[in-house]
Amino acid sequence: MREEILSSSKDRETFERIGKIFDTAPVRKLTDEDRIVIFSDLHMGNRRRVDDFRVNSELFYRLLRDYYWPNGYTLILNGDIEELQKFNMPVIRKRWNEVFELLEDFYTAGRLIKIIGNHDLELSTGRFDSINSELLEALRYDYKGQTIFLLHGHQAADIFHRYNDFVGFMAKYVAYPLGIKNRTAAHDSRRKYTVERRIYRFSYLKKIVSIIGHTHRPLFEGLNKRDSIRFSIERLLRDYPEMGDNEKTFARSQILLYKDELENLERREKNSPESSFYHSEDLVLPNLFNSGAVMGKNGATGIEIERGNIRLVHWFDEASRTRKSYMRSLPAENLPGTSFHRRLIRQDHLEYIFNRITLLGWVDSLEEAED
Repeated sequence: MREEILSSSKDRETFERIGKIFDTAPVRKLTDEDRIVIFSDLHMGNRRRVDDFRVNSELFYRLLRDYYWPNGYTLILNGDIEELQKFNMPVIRKRWNEVFELLEDFYTAGRLIKIIGNHDLELSTGRFDSINSELLEALRYDYKGQTIFLLHGHQAADIFHRYNDFVGFMAKYVAYPLGIKNRTAAHDSRRKYTVERRIYRFSYLKKIVSIIGHTHRPLFEGLNKRDSIRFSIERLLRDYPEMGDNEKTFARSQILLYKDELENLERREKNSPESSFYHSEDLVLPNLFNSGAVMGKNGATGIEIERGNIRLVHWFDEASRTRKSYMRSLPAENLPGTSFHRRLIRQDHLEYIFNRITLLGWVDSLEEAED
């Protein structure tokens, strides 16, 4: 397995690069009493048309102020918060002053952790304000002897490792004047898959959980949207014979929604590369999670860790949704006084996650030894 994973010279270079980041990342304890929420990829700009943050800005501000702040969560911003490849920091700070003041509250309370990405890498060259005074490239949590590794994820992409300054120059002096929005790994299925596959395999070898952003694609246990839908259909079919009449009616409607969503995905990703990380491994290991993006077209996604549970959540504005989705049938809680809602997409206990990594990884190691 190790030889297969490290067969590419570029993969080996990437693993060495991420390995150095992993080894030097600060380590903090994580207990079942802690509450953490992870968001990435805000891409805050000048509050005008080409500002990707603008669409979900009110949603993000209210979910922080009215949900995560009063409920005692520590906020982790996992890269690409300020869009410094197009805009200058003083402009961003002035235009989104109310958001920065709220982030300052989290920072003053010791409840803000900020990790740099490729679009806000410039922050690492100087101190702009207090919330950016203790930037991290990565962070490790020790949860009962197991490791959760947080990094933005661009470190696994060769183009950003080698040519980030040039990419930033083109974004600021070509894309921005022409009104072109971000074209990152999030818009290129091949680059997106390469980043996720490399970090998944690094995490597989380390027997750790990694949480990234960068690709803007929410992942839970390494399952992309297509894989998650297929597993959900299988679970419904397996449980169907034991259901009551009302449950069966609901299950049939869910399966139809899932099938429609799969067909939509097939049309949109017709020419995408292989999307599953598992075609080269015999067993599915939950090594990789992705918080998605705050600047999503259908709302903001994030990852919560609370009471030992890890969750993928979706925040959306009921008043502005336009596209049908299988997720509409999932229950959602309203943020009082707003049209904003929080929906739980997936949840598992961290001990269950790490048991799968440890036990299934042990089986793989045993099979390799026998070979």
